[in-house]
Amino acid sequence: MFASVGSVLKLHTWSDNQLEQIATFNPKKSHGPDPKIISVSWCHDNSYIALLPEDSQPQIVSSKDKRNINLVHTINALKDVTAVTFKNHTKRNIALANKLGEIVIYDTKNRNINSKIACLPGFIKFLEYNYRDEQLAILGENVLSIFVEHEGMNGFIKEFQSETSTIIKYHPSIPNLIAVGSENGCVTLWDTDKEEKLSSYQKHSSSVTGIGFSRSQKMMVTTGMDNKICVLDNSSSDCLFKMSIHQAVTSVDISPDDFYIAAGLEDGCICIYDIRDPLKYLICAQVHNSSVNKISFEKGPVIVESLHDGHSLTTINGSDFCDNRKAEITNPEGKNNNNFEDNLKKELFKMVKTQMNYLETQLAEHCTKFQSFINKEFDSIHNAMGRWDVFNVGDTNEIVQAIDTTDVKSTKSVSTRKSTSY
Repeated sequence: MFASVGSVLKLHTWSDNQLEQIATFNPKKSHGPDPKIISVSWCHDNSYIALLPEDSQPQIVSSKDKRNINLVHTINALKDVTAVTFKNHTKRNIALANKLGEIVIYDTKNRNINSKIACLPGFIKFLEYNYRDEQLAILGENVLSIFVEHEGMNGFIKEFQSETSTIIKYHPSIPNLIAVGSENGCVTLWDTDKEEKLSSYQKHSSSVTGIGFSRSQKMMVTTGMDNKICVLDNSSSDCLFKMSIHQAVTSVDISPDDFYIAAGLEDGCICIYDIRDPLKYLICAQVHNSSVNKISFEKGPVIVESLHDGHSLTTINGSDFCDNRKAEITNPEGKNNNNFEDNLKKELFKMVKTQMNYLETQLAEHCTKFQSFINKEFDSIHNAMGRWDVFNVGDTNEIVQAIDTTDVKSTKSVSTRKSTSY
């Protein structure tokens, strides 16, 4: 399931190459015509979504019932908000930024500002947490700032010049890897820990509008106003596949299972492609009456990685637990310490909790689909029976006689066909 936003929020799912729209939410208007929604963010268990209509206040909607989206709260604690994002491991804290460069953390439970991070010069375009929630990337008018928030270290420690940047995206399983797209079509990968540029791609001829990473670390998808979708190899910098379509591509995201990408277009269409079979076309449907500003898949289960520098990961999956083998984990320096063990325990608890919430959501979704299927089947039977006059006006004897007559005719017909064949 994924969300798309234009002037309204819509939730979608698909099966058998059919895109199904399951819910629509029209944001509360402050004044004037319908504003376009410029930001959408799922909370960690997909039960709430934060929306930001342009020139309006952020709104939090409940998505517990995916077919009945409703407004929970409008955030009025900060004026002129321009960017909003949930933290990845909670639904309580949301980062907000505004036109004056103020960045704050909002507490959704107490409905007030929990802390003020800083006030940077100029307009804030985007906010993006890395998957550990230890780094908050803040894209301003001419600089990308990284705010680090974890034990023993709070503050801005890194800045990258980005005068023409249009979008930023952290990798979903590498905490120190971020991609920055620019107006000239270039995408740059940065290592935020080492403060160094890893690579740069010039695959678009105009503004980069969307960036998506596969969780497996192998691929990155970029889109642009030049009507292009590019699939890139992170390690080799090769362009694996590139295609042009009929409209400017305004947004993109990759499903948590790394199977599909959803691309939003300027004319309101959404296209679904299978990323495993070089962008195999699956669906393209007119969904919005205006440009699709953002597309965002539900969040999937958390990937837990060994806590060390660099990009290599140790993924903990079901087979690791089924083998009943005791893994010995040490920190990068080979030293066991309480902080490392505590951090690992926290990561494991977060993973288990998030996976349980994810499975609960998926189960509820499948149960809803199954109930809908059963209702349709009963409706079909009821309608078919209604077309038989004997069920409407006949008594029990007439119904039995009609069934017996039908059986006799069917038997004679079969016998006739057999004798004819001989």
